[in-house]
Order: sequence, then C-alpha cells, then structure tokens
Amino acid sequence: MCLEIHQCPVTSYLNGGTLRGIFVRLGIYTPKLLTDTKIKSLKAKDKPYKLGDANGLYSYVTKNGTKYWRQKYRIAGKEKLLSHGEYPFISLQAARQLRDTARTLIKTGHDPSLTKKTEKIAKQNDFESIARAWHTSQKPDWSENHTNKVIVSLEKDIFPNLGGVAITDITPPLLLQTIRGIEQRGAHEQSRRVTQRCDSVFRYAIASGLCSYNPAQDLKGALVKPKKQNYNTMDIKELPEFLEALQNLNAHPVI
Repeated sequence: MCLEIHQCPVTSYLNGGTLRGIFVRLGIYTPKLLTDTKIKSLKAKDKPYKLGDANGLYSYVTKNGTKYWRQKYRIAGKEKLLSHGEYPFISLQAARQLRDTARTLIKTGHDPSLTKKTEKIAKQNDFESIARAWHTSQKPDWSENHTNKVIVSLEKDIFPNLGGVAITDITPPLLLQTIRGIEQRGAHEQSRRVTQRCDSVFRYAIASGLCSYNPAQDLKGALVKPKKQNYNTMDIKELPEFLEALQNLNAHPVI
C-alpha cells in the first residue's frame, strides 16, 4: 500500500469521489481543504474544472474563470447537485455553512434542493412583493397623489414588520400586532386606512391563487376606535384669521 497517497497511481481517480471517500474512511488519505488564497489563485483553463474542499463541497471554475460553489450529495440512493452561489460573493466560510446546513437536512431525510426551491417560491410570495403587485394593478384607477400615499403608508407601517413574511404565514394576531403599533402613535384613522389596504392586498392574493385566507377581515371589531371629540365653535369674525393660520401651518397630512 502506498504510504504517500499523492504518489499513488490511483491518485488520478481520487477526484471522482468514490475512492477518495473510501480512503478517507480508512484514514489513509486526508484531503487538502481549500483556502481563500488557493481559490483566488485558480485560473481559467480550456475546459471547466473543479477543486474539492470536503464533504461534497467543491469550487467549479468555468472557462472564463468565474468560480461557483457546488455540492454533491446523495439522497434516497440518488446522486444530486446543489449550487451555493458565486465566489467571492459567497465566501469560503459561508459556502461551508451552506454545505453543513444541507447535510443536516439530508440526515433528517429532506432534500436540500427541494427545500431551496420551496424557500425561493415563498420569498417571491412575501407580503411586500404581492402588495407592490396589487399597488401596480391599481395605478390606472388612482390619481398620482393617492397612488403615492398608498405605497408610502405600506412602506412606513407594514413592510418593516410584515414585508418579508410569506403571505400564507400572516395570521390575524400577527397583522393586529403591526396595526397596534400605528394605534400607539394615536394615528387611529391611519390604522383604519392601512388595515383596509391590507385587506385589499389579501383579496388580490386570493384572486391570484397565492393564498386562500384573508386575516385582515378578522380584525373588524379589534381596532381601537378614536374617541369622539366636540370641537369649540368659531365665530364668523375669527374665520379669516383661522384660514390664514391654517395656510401657514406646517403639518404632515394623514396618508
């Protein structure tokens, strides 16, 4: 048996993975892990090639020198391939973390490729994406001023908390929690308007086949109603002074 595996005649077959895996398990071969210095030094060749790291992860170098992370794995006896992005946008450390996450999924019987596709679809169906699509569909029927007010209200009061949440994961308590934040500012009319806009977004999503339930409709009766307030009467003689003060008032309108 060869004591130095790099001098062994079967070295050329190690990159195939099968012999390498056997030798690693036998403890007679220790694969050299990649380093940032090594990856940066990889140059383009006439044909694409790959250089392995460990546990199925390798760097795939294209003919133009672009480097991608790939991971070979087996699930249900079938060999599959998983992509982890481009280097250096995905660092060596990040690629290893993605590889380990995939291996954990495999050990629990989940296919990381299918999980990745499911997460991608869920991300495309997040609340913000659908709300913006609904907003775009309504533009032809709205004035420019109203169009701007609607999107600004969602960007300010809804997207920070719910924008990245899959629309199917939004429940009445989750939506109400966000609306409560508006009410705490004392902006009760604003909370009512934003709730109505969320209701329209969910109706749009249901009609588009993106969800089957509208949690906004269950908030009726849960919103805080503003207290009725009787304002002081104004004498007709005070009207000119009031109008002048109103014109000079530097205030932000309710959106």
